[in-house]
Amino acid sequence: MTKSTLTTFKNLLGYNGKKVNEEKALEVLNEIGVSAIDVTGDTPLIIAAYLERVNILKILIERVDDIDYRVPGAIVEESALLRACDQRRLESIKLLVEAGANLEQTDRFNLTPLSKIFTNTFSDPLPAAKYLIGRGAEITEKVINMGMSWNRERFSEFLKTMDYGFDAESFPENEESLENEKETFENNIDIKHLHTIVNSEDYFETSKIMWQKLVPRSGQATTVQGELIRAIEKLRDEAQRNGSANFNKNCHLILVNYLKTYLTDKNIFNEIEIAETNNNLNLLSREKNPYLDDDVYDNIITKIVDWSVKTLELVPHNYNDKLNC
Repeated sequence: MTKSTLTTFKNLLGYNGKKVNEEKALEVLNEIGVSAIDVTGDTPLIIAAYLERVNILKILIERVDDIDYRVPGAIVEESALLRACDQRRLESIKLLVEAGANLEQTDRFNLTPLSKIFTNTFSDPLPAAKYLIGRGAEITEKVINMGMSWNRERFSEFLKTMDYGFDAESFPENEESLENEKETFENNIDIKHLHTIVNSEDYFETSKIMWQKLVPRSGQATTVQGELIRAIEKLRDEAQRNGSANFNKNCHLILVNYLKTYLTDKNIFNEIEIAETNNNLNLLSREKNPYLDDDVYDNIITKIVDWSVKTLELVPHNYNDKLNC
């Protein structure tokens, strides 16, 4: 009989599109224990919060000793609340906060849960932000910087509804006001080791960590690997969430061409792989007929990881001043 692991538990909760089986997940949890950890920084509590499996999360909250525990030295050293905020998992956030999670804890970029709500916002951050503020989360200068960089108009109106005295006109329009908020990204992440050894060639897990390590809170990445991940997820979000309503040549077509530039490299991919990539990216270039299924996006993700593994070192991304997203 194969021994159950944290990965087994994760998969049973629907990780990476797998079928959810909470009853079996509980059996595995009882076998591995609530203190199970892995090198990527996952625990049963963090997984349940990240995936928003509310029933399992309630059980775990009752069993754990430290609601804000994070795995020391892990690849992603974050608590359950920070991970839930990163995904804007409102029900998870509510349960964790009500259980006493620290509202002012920070991640490695010194982001609190409230400021983290406004990072890489592919879903509306305001419901979770409203809840956190209602529970006493502090609206710091960093939070304001993050909110304004997300959406100046909507964030300004949101603060008014929160009875927060804020004058949007006094906030500079340019990016200089955010200069001190720019984070320094990892420049020594070994993607080959991460993918082949740590993650046992789990493409989804590797791409998730690449996103967390290499994609900035807003704007272009500093490495090609990070920008490739950002590009495909930006395209996925525009198609699946907006139905390509905001699709434009100065954003999405530039991203498609950027992906083609690296993922059709004849020194890394064979002719069949290149033909497949070109066909898939052509599907994502359709403004009036958005591609909605995940299979093509996930296929591109695997190519990005493969390119990154074979490239070995992080490659600097040259900022494109024509790209408006």
